[in-house]
Amino acid sequence: MTAFADDSYEARAARLRREFDGAFAAALPPAAGLTEDLLAIRLGGAPHAIRLRELTGLVVAHNIVQIPSRAPDLLGVASVRGGVVTVFSLERLLGFPASQVASPWLALVGTREPVGLAFPLLLQFVRVSREEILREDETLGKDHPAREYVSAGSQFGRIVDVQAIRKSLDTRASNADAEKGR
Repeated sequence: MTAFADDSYEARAARLRREFDGAFAAALPPAAGLTEDLLAIRLGGAPHAIRLRELTGLVVAHNIVQIPSRAPDLLGVASVRGGVVTVFSLERLLGFPASQVASPWLALVGTREPVGLAFPLLLQFVRVSREEILREDETLGKDHPAREYVSAGSQFGRIVDVQAIRKSLDTRASNADAEKGR
């Protein structure tokens, strides 16, 4: 009975020793804040990405109801999580021509009154090092919402700043309200 207990103790000690030594031999996980979580998407036939931290949700748009509008980027409204969300074409907001493919994905932006940014193709979730994110030069203009990109080693290019797009939409709505008041 003693030999069995000793064998069990020695086996357990050997296992713990291997785990302890292995913890020091294993690569360290990336430090918090040194990586960026992205959704790789396709816009205008080209690869793009959206920062996950800028979204309040990602849903499939089952039914977008068109509403009359002069804005070509406004697709309509959709029911999302028991509420009504205004839906815009992310491709059109970025200046791409209207896609021939339906845009089933909605990136939700904002908490109080979220808007949906529709896009046609979700490629994958990717975690990249912040060192892989590069700043574009000023050729696109300082207010363009896609001035950053992921370096050439990745499968996608420009990063869309959905918060800047949301701010632009809010400004546009405020200006339209002011025009109505005149």
